[in-house]
Amino acid sequence: MSVLQSRVGWSLALLLAMIACDVAAARAQSLEDLRRLFESQPESVRQQLREELRRRGQAPGDPRLDPRLDPRLDPRLDPRLDPRRESRRESRRESRRESRLEPRATVLIEFGTGDSEILKRMRAGNPYRLDDSGFLHLPGLLPIYLAGLDVEHANLRLRAEPSFAGNPVSLRLLFLDPVGVDALERFGYDFFRNAGQTTRVADVPVPVGYVIGPGDHIELQLFGNRNELHRLVVNRDGVINFPAIGPISVAGLSFESLRREVDLRVTKQMIGVRVSVTLGRLRSIRVFVIGEVERPGLHVVSSFSTAVNVLLAGHGIKETGSLRRIEVRRNGRVVSGLDLYDLLLRGDARGDTRVRQGDVVFVPPVGDTVAVYGEVKRPAIYEIRGETTAADLIALAGGRLATASVAGVRLTRQEPQGKSVRDMGWDDVGREALRNGDVVQVPVKLDKLYRSVRLSGHVQQAGLYGWTPGMWLTDLLPDATALKPGADLRYVLVQREVQPNARSETLSLDLEAAWRTPRAAADVTLLPRDEVYVFRKGVSREHVLGKLDAREVWVRGGVRIPGSYPVTKG
Repeated sequence: MSVLQSRVGWSLALLLAMIACDVAAARAQSLEDLRRLFESQPESVRQQLREELRRRGQAPGDPRLDPRLDPRLDPRLDPRLDPRRESRRESRRESRRESRLEPRATVLIEFGTGDSEILKRMRAGNPYRLDDSGFLHLPGLLPIYLAGLDVEHANLRLRAEPSFAGNPVSLRLLFLDPVGVDALERFGYDFFRNAGQTTRVADVPVPVGYVIGPGDHIELQLFGNRNELHRLVVNRDGVINFPAIGPISVAGLSFESLRREVDLRVTKQMIGVRVSVTLGRLRSIRVFVIGEVERPGLHVVSSFSTAVNVLLAGHGIKETGSLRRIEVRRNGRVVSGLDLYDLLLRGDARGDTRVRQGDVVFVPPVGDTVAVYGEVKRPAIYEIRGETTAADLIALAGGRLATASVAGVRLTRQEPQGKSVRDMGWDDVGREALRNGDVVQVPVKLDKLYRSVRLSGHVQQAGLYGWTPGMWLTDLLPDATALKPGADLRYVLVQREVQPNARSETLSLDLEAAWRTPRAAADVTLLPRDEVYVFRKGVSREHVLGKLDAREVWVRGGVRIPGSYPVTKG
C-alpha cells in the first residue's frame, strides 16, 4: 500500500481499500462523500485509480465495478453498462422475428395519395397475399420478394421501387388465423412433439424372443440342495462363467432358449438342484437413424427398443420424411417395414420391430400427399399408400360428419395447364383416382328444414317441431298454454316456401278463430319447412315483417301498431 500511497495520496488509498473490501465498503461514507472525494482529485490521479481497479479485475464494464467511484460508470447514466439493455435488445430482436413475412403471409398496403389508374388498381387489390415462394404480386409490377424480411425492411424494399417514387407506400402485416386448406397440418407428425424423451424399458417383462448379447446381466437363482444367487454378465465373447458348471455360450440365444440351456446344464451336473433364470440390467445397443429425421446419426438405446423408440431418440421425423415407408435394415437387407399410420389410426403395433445392435432405421422422403378438409372427422394432409380413390381418403380422415353435404364433394387438382375444380356426387367418389397434390373438400349441408316446421315469437317453447302429413296449425298450437301472456291471437304469420330457395308466400291467420273451429277455413294445413311466428301485443313488428320476401302495404293513422305489412291471400 505504501507505493500507492505515494502515488495518489493517503485519502485515495483509503478510498481504494474501502472499495476493494466488501466489509469496508459496507461501512464506507455516504455515496456523496465518496463521489466528492473522488472528484476532488486531478484527472491524472483518477485515471491512475481506474488503472489500479483494472489491475484488480474491476475494469469498466465489469459487473463487479463499484459505480460509486465515477458517476459516468453508473448504469443509470451509461446504458451500455445496464444488463437490462441487452434484455430489451433481445426482446426487440424477438419481436422483429415474430413480425417477419413468410410465404402465404397476408399484408395490407397503403399506396399514398396518388390517383393514377395503376394505384387505383393496387388499392382495389388489398389485402395482398405472398405466394408460396414469398413473392408479392402487385398489378403492373414484377414480383417483389419479401419473405424473411420484417415489416420495417419490407417497407424499405417497397419504397425502393421506381414506381413508388414520390408516393410513399406503407405495408402492415396482418396476423390472420388460417382457414380451410391453409389451416391443415400434416397428419401424424405431432406424434413426435415430445421426441427425445425416451421411455425407460428396464422394468417391462422380458419377451421370450429377446436375443441375449454381450453386456446383458443374467440372474440365476439355485434352490433345492443348494440355495445360491448368481449374477452373471455376458462377456464380449458371448459367454457367462457359471461357478461349479463352467462357461456357457449364450450370445445369439433367445431368452427362452437360454432358460432351457441353463436348466439342462444344472439338471445334468448338479443333482437335486433346480434353477430360475431371469434377466437383470439389460445391455445398451447402438443403432443408426438416417434419412429424414431431426437428428440423424448413431444413437445408444436399450436392447428392448423398437423402431419407434429409436425414432423418438432421434427427435422424430421431419415433415419431409415418410411416415408410411420406414425401413429397418440389418446387414444390408431390409428386415422390416413400418407404416406409422397402422399405429396411429388403428393401434396396430405389429410392424414396430425390435432393433438389434448395428441395425439401421431409415426414413425415406415423403411420398404422394393429398389433403381433405370440411365436414370430415379428421381434416389433414395425408400421405397415401394404397389409398387410390377419394372415398379411401375420406375413410382415412375418419369418415364424413352428419353435417356433410348430400350432394357430394369438390376436388381441386393441379393440372399441367393450371388448377382445375370438379364437383362429384357421392356415387363418383369411389371411382375417382387420386393424384399427388389433390385437395378434397366435403362441403357442409345446407341449413334448411326437412320434414319439420319452425315455431318462433311470443311462445313458450320456440324451435323446430316434427312435421307429419295432415298437420294443422291447431296441432302445433293446440291452446293458450303454448303461448306467453300477451300474445296477439288475431294475427299469426306463416311463411311458406312455394319454390325452395327461390320464392315464398306469407299467410296471416286468426288463431282464436282456428281454435273455435279447428280444421276449418280459419285453420290451415301446415307444409314442411313452414315457419310460424306469434307476435306480442303492442310491440313493433318491423324486426320480423321487414325480412319477409313479399309485397307490402303501409298501415298508418288510428291503429294500435302502424307499419308495413305483407299482402296475403284474401
